Amino acid sequence: MTESDIKTSYLTAQRKVRIEVPLATCLTADAPPQELIEKATAKLDVEKNSGTIDHYLIYNEQISTIWKTIRGIYDKKTVGKDRFIFTLGLGGRKYPWVKVLPANDQKNAYHISFQGSVSEINNARLEWIKLEIDLIAQNLNILKEGNSAQIHGAWLRACNGDSIDNLPISIAPEKDSCNDKPYKIIGNRMRQEASIIINDSNIF
Repeated sequence: MTESDIKTSYLTAQRKVRIEVPLATCLTADAPPQELIEKATAKLDVEKNSGTIDHYLIYNEQISTIWKTIRGIYDKKTVGKDRFIFTLGLGGRKYPWVKVLPANDQKNAYHISFQGSVSEINNARLEWIKLEIDLIAQNLNILKEGNSAQIHGAWLRACNGDSIDNLPISIAPEKDSCNDKPYKIIGNRMRQEASIIINDSNIF
């Protein structure tokens, strides 16, 4: 694997470190090279020190999981020019009005509250709200990942003036290995929400 195999870029407007990896590299390397993590961390440290972001998160475990999944899907003899694009790190601004509390049950990851004004919430970036939630959860040693669709729904409701106070966010769904259907729709009457779980991306 040469230095040119993997392309690293920083998206200034989105505050993201992105990597582009050839399929062949994923199949020949057991895990993502550690220097990728080091480069992403160094770049986001520079941005933080310059004041363009307040904090950041490196998606180390997520990238390792995706890398392992790709290696499990494709045969090592596969020859092709396919490339995969990942977000390796994300920086953002702090939103002190975002609050997170641990859940006291096995169904939910945590509870969230948005204590900002409607104007503040409308002007916030959803990906930075998720970043704030992830970092708070990490500091609270919450190991369960929250359902992104429910966080998105909570933000949309808050943008329209609804109160989001101690709202439970369920644990992020995983692929349903016992269900051979390509997707599953789940409705929650109490939350007045519907969500879809994709088991097979080939439906698109």
